[in-house]
Parts: sequence; C-alpha cells; structure tokens
Amino acid sequence: MGIPLACWLFARNNKFDTLWVLDRIVLVVCIGGALIRLGNFMNSEIGGYPTTVPWAVVFPRDTQHLLPATHPLPAGAVQVAHPVRLPSGDVSHQVLPADAPIGLYSLMAVPRHPTQLYEALYCLLLVSLLYYCWHRTKERTPRGLLLGLFLVLLFTQRFLGEFLKEAQVAFEHDNLLNQGQLLSLPPILVGLWVLWHAGKDSKNPYGYAPRDLDDPLPPERVVGSLPAGSNEY
Repeated sequence: MGIPLACWLFARNNKFDTLWVLDRIVLVVCIGGALIRLGNFMNSEIGGYPTTVPWAVVFPRDTQHLLPATHPLPAGAVQVAHPVRLPSGDVSHQVLPADAPIGLYSLMAVPRHPTQLYEALYCLLLVSLLYYCWHRTKERTPRGLLLGLFLVLLFTQRFLGEFLKEAQVAFEHDNLLNQGQLLSLPPILVGLWVLWHAGKDSKNPYGYAPRDLDDPLPPERVVGSLPAGSNEY
C-alpha cells in the first residue's frame, strides 16, 4: 500500500492526476520486482518444488527445505551438513564432499524449480509489454490502462506461480491455496475493474500532468475529452 499512497500524495501536492502517475510508476515497479526476485535467487529464498528439468537449480543454503538423503543421491543433488544456528543468528549451510558417507540422518539439497528466475523474467516481459502499450499511444494512453494490465498480469502470474513453490510457512502445507495466492486475488479484481473503466471518463480520458494544465491541449486531446455527440469543438 505504500506505493499507491505515495503516488496519491505526490499527485495531490504536484497537480498530477493520480491514475496518470500510477500508469507510469508501474513500469519502474516491474523493474524493481525483477531485481527483488534476482536477490531472492542469490539468497536461495522462495525456491520451487523438486524437479528434473534441465534448468533446475540446487539451493543448499535453503536449509528449511532440505530432504532426508537417499542412497544413491538423486541426479544433481548434494549432501548437506545438518544446519546449526550460529552465534550471529545465521544458520550454517555446508555442502559435504561427493564421497561423504550417507548416514541415517543425512540431509540433501535436490534440484528445484528456480521460481525466482521465472518471476524475474516475467517482470521483464511485463515491463516490455507495458512500455510498448504506452509508446504506441503515449499521451493518448487510456487513463488506467497500464495500471490495470499491471495488476491483472502480475498477480495472475503470482497466483499461478505459487503452484510451483514450496510452502513458506507451516500453516500453508494443508491449504488448497497459500497465502501468496489469497493475497493475489484482490489486486486481480481491482485490476479488472480499472481495465473496465480505463479511458471511459469523458472529461478525463487520458489523465493529466502539470504541463497539460499550463499548455493548451492538442486538438485531438480536446476532441477526445468532449462527451460523445458534443459540438463544442
């Protein structure tokens, strides 16, 4: 909620149309989302379920999702020492040598879906789509179109992508939908509502920035802002 609130305050204090600001800020949010997921990947966070796909990744630092070791180890798996809480508060993660004996209580990290990279790539594709939509129409971009597309497409991907992820908290294990999926539903519904109303305000179909208030509107924007059937222009 911080970003929409900040955009509203910025728009109110600087004479911008709030949806005009939100339509453009989502481009930056997509890039930020991609960088966040790359950070998750490097920190071995929010990994996916075990898989045998060729691009699977092993996350030995993800000590919460280590599995009991089997003999022989699955293809690509590595044996990991039992994690220990260090005085600093961190949890140790030590990969054992390939020839280390496999005991009764040994643990292993197996190849998993790199869901963080899936989401990072999706964010980059999404920002490309949104930029294309804006670049095609620029100042005539229907008010709310980019925001609506962002909400629907991003959170639909998040909802579907959660089916590939390990549960992040214990109470999610037996639930049909996890917390991330439940939290994705309201933004999807809001996005659909915004898309339905995008550009339909006859008095303000494209939004405005301070320059639009100071400079005369181009004729095509004046016409576009008039109600249907008006003869004022």
